[in-house]
Amino acid sequence: MIFAVLLPVIAFFLVWIFIADRMSSEDSDGFRWQESLIQAALFWSVFVVLSTEGLSLIRALTPLGISLLWVFALVVLGILHWQFASFSKGWLFIKHNVFSRPENVFGHIALGVSILTLAVLLITGYLSPPNVHDEMTYHMSRIMHWRQNQSVMFFPTSITWQLWMPPFNEFVQLHWQLLSGGDYFAWLPQWYHLVLTMVTVGAIAGRMGARKTGQWIASLFVLTLPIIVLQASGAKNDIAVAFFFSVLAYYVVKASQQRLKLIDQVSTGMAVGLGILTKGNFPFFALPLLVWLLVVMLRRAGWKPSLTFAGVGLALVLLINSGHWFRNTATFGGPFNTGYADFTLNARFGPDVVFSNMSKNIAVQLRSFGFVNRGVEEALARMHAGLNIPLFDPDTTQGPREFYSMPTREEVAGNPLHFGLSGLAFLALLIFTLIKKDRDTVWSPLYLGLAALAGMMVFSGVFRWQVWGSRYFIPYYVVFAPLVGYVFGRRFPAWSSWMLGLSLIFIMTNPLLNNFPRSFSWSVESRNSIWRRSRKALRFANHHVYEGGILSITHVMDVSGCRTYGMAVGMNAPEYLLWSTLTPGPEDYVLKHIEVDNHSVIHQTEDFDPCGIIVFEARQHPEKALQAPYEFFDHWQFDPDWGHPLALYLQPAFFPEISE
Repeated sequence: MIFAVLLPVIAFFLVWIFIADRMSSEDSDGFRWQESLIQAALFWSVFVVLSTEGLSLIRALTPLGISLLWVFALVVLGILHWQFASFSKGWLFIKHNVFSRPENVFGHIALGVSILTLAVLLITGYLSPPNVHDEMTYHMSRIMHWRQNQSVMFFPTSITWQLWMPPFNEFVQLHWQLLSGGDYFAWLPQWYHLVLTMVTVGAIAGRMGARKTGQWIASLFVLTLPIIVLQASGAKNDIAVAFFFSVLAYYVVKASQQRLKLIDQVSTGMAVGLGILTKGNFPFFALPLLVWLLVVMLRRAGWKPSLTFAGVGLALVLLINSGHWFRNTATFGGPFNTGYADFTLNARFGPDVVFSNMSKNIAVQLRSFGFVNRGVEEALARMHAGLNIPLFDPDTTQGPREFYSMPTREEVAGNPLHFGLSGLAFLALLIFTLIKKDRDTVWSPLYLGLAALAGMMVFSGVFRWQVWGSRYFIPYYVVFAPLVGYVFGRRFPAWSSWMLGLSLIFIMTNPLLNNFPRSFSWSVESRNSIWRRSRKALRFANHHVYEGGILSITHVMDVSGCRTYGMAVGMNAPEYLLWSTLTPGPEDYVLKHIEVDNHSVIHQTEDFDPCGIIVFEARQHPEKALQAPYEFFDHWQFDPDWGHPLALYLQPAFFPEISE
């Protein structure tokens, strides 16, 4: 298992070394090793997408199929290295540039803090399973259906998020799950994309003129962002999309300084395509950057090269996304359709909607101490009342109509220090434009900041405000990280960099050690400590009320001998709790949704004849379960107000004899 898990890692490093060898002979602009790493990550990611789609067509998404795929990739890469004699030279290039000692004391300390923090996140991720609600509902559950079907083709489900949500991060998780035999590495995509994002924002800061200290500040700004610290050991996708967004920002800044080569254009197109395939907020934050890129290309290269660039980018976006878009169109009628009125979009649009949602999104970022929260809420209430706008307009609000935050929960954590620093950096840039000697060097950072603010405005104008929406604005911070590095690492006095670094480290400590669903702390106050609770127990960290019922039903499923089940599941049920607690393991069962009442019903087959039926948070028990040969076996009641959210029907031949 260990060797199989290492196959994609070895392949990535071979790609990186090959690209580094190609770059080692080019004229240096100081960022060749960063670009080689970025491009290696992009090509590796595109290979994951295309290989997943290809194996899916022949239903070969199996442990053997994935293992052979990566062995084949290693053979091809080995031949390339032998043919071009690139390994030795590429490795020396990486060794010389990446593993060289930092230039100053600040760099040494920043490197030490980064390594220690990443190590804590790595250990936390490995010792804890996925347990956040979204992960249990669709991120991880869709992987189990793919694994069962040996294909990523759509399937009948009551939770349509499992189908139409962009799937890139789950493609990567699927590979590691098939290679490892479980969800031990579900956290890995978030973790390594954090490392890649840190490198990229540091390179952006450097390209804009920040010194080494400023580049380290940019990386620390991302590493210490509370919402990123909380997510980096989990199985979501927000940090993955942050990396692709940071790559787009990097090449936009590079394009403003020099003409992009073909490989730069290809890298930009891959970043956009992968970003779209990762998360739905990417296009809205990327739009201002793409407009800036178009203007820069037209000014530097003219309309013909610009059209060629656009064509290359569009072709790559289509190549990367065509499989998912085709499946979505076949099921829901369009590449971006969801099968129902999208409740995440605003019901109306206008300047008042932009102002209202953006001000509330800012308020979410500022959530911290009680008196600060009260002051922000009172200010918002007065502003909305003055403009005669409802504070929580049902047309522009999704979910609870209140402000709620908890600094150690990734769903609702704020980022007050980092947001304040972004505002300070932007204000400083505006002031620098008034200083004649600084004017020529400050425009690029200023435009980047304006693009981040414009992305925030576009997103706020299109999507409803959500109390748990803090993570959607990680791209905003990714753009402002190099700006903070530029301001503190080039413009402000040296002591300010030390003060900032210490402040960032301090603010990171609580979410790093006390992450609610998977705490690194040993303290008895940490209910979900990874050191004091088993991996199985941690699965229920956010769903402890389900624990007894889920473990009971999976025990009955095991001893009954029945291995084929139909599922009637509510559209927001944490389905993965069932999959992840099956005994001996999920590969020994067949679980399929039945009697679905949405567009995915076209994938339902009439010949599915399970020996048992599970009801989990469904609005009603399925008709099939109420007919012969099925009989009611038992139910598990979590709360008197919920009725019977978990129930099991079995054919009589599979009724187990369970001793009390």
